[in-house]
Amino acid sequence: MPAMKSHAQSTYRTRISPLHIVIQLIALGGLIAAWNAGQIAIAACCALLIVFTIAVLPRLIRRAEMRFQKQAILWLTSGRAEDVIALARRQILLQLFGATAPVDARMGLALCELERFAEAIPSLENALPRAPQTEAPALIAALTRARFVTGDPIGAEKAGRTLLDKYGVHIGEIALLTARARIAQNKRDNITENYIKMAEQHSRSKDEVLMCSLVRIEWELLNNRLKTELPADADSRKRFVQVWVHYIRGRIREHRGQTDEALKVYARAAAAETSQHICFADLARERIKALGKPMLQAAKQSEDAPDNNTATADAPQQKRKKKRR
Repeated sequence: MPAMKSHAQSTYRTRISPLHIVIQLIALGGLIAAWNAGQIAIAACCALLIVFTIAVLPRLIRRAEMRFQKQAILWLTSGRAEDVIALARRQILLQLFGATAPVDARMGLALCELERFAEAIPSLENALPRAPQTEAPALIAALTRARFVTGDPIGAEKAGRTLLDKYGVHIGEIALLTARARIAQNKRDNITENYIKMAEQHSRSKDEVLMCSLVRIEWELLNNRLKTELPADADSRKRFVQVWVHYIRGRIREHRGQTDEALKVYARAAAAETSQHICFADLARERIKALGKPMLQAAKQSEDAPDNNTATADAPQQKRKKKRR
């Protein structure tokens, strides 16, 4: 997916931190108690603490957020996603005093870059409600992909349609993932086909063009009219696309009645999954289970059936035994 522009100047809406409120209440209580007890020095310290939490601390938080945003965006655009995650985990001030949304946003985007989609979903969902309009499309796009890969077609369709229809941001990958999410729900209507056409129109990168072919093949299989061929050299650096390619090769072979070959390809799809969950590996395992049962039953029946040649050969011997008796 092409990287969407992020703005270091964008400010996330901060929540009121419970810790912030507790510190102010304690300081206020200490001020009142110290004043009543005649402890002027302690009362002055409590007053200074209240002023600090109201006037100074918010400025420190904003500056820390700006520094974090600038560094995180620089590293994200230069392919240093691991460094972004480490940086996000060091933002103690932002995490303690309410500005968690920008940290969650960069963490979610970095996890998506590393294809750790299941881990990315909570961060993206936490960041979105407080994200500015300039940041929301990139987060929604990442959330669409994360939900799609982890096997949540309903959630992926909802996020994808929000970006495509509500925000009017047409991205090839998001359109094709939204179409595939609808195919997973057996939605055979013009809306699905329109998203496929939108994806084909806006896809530019090699991966997007390949995924368009995969979605088109699944659409044709859903409607029992396979026409599109998958190139023999179809491949990707992205793990989830690799597993998807294996799965589609298995679907094509199964559609053509090549059950043995389909099982082999499905097995490759299941084996290609790493520690990160990929929905196509689950689908491949389901097909292996569905195709394997009839084959096991047929093999068992052939083992249990009597051998006609053996029965024919034994018949004359049994007749001679009877005559001797």
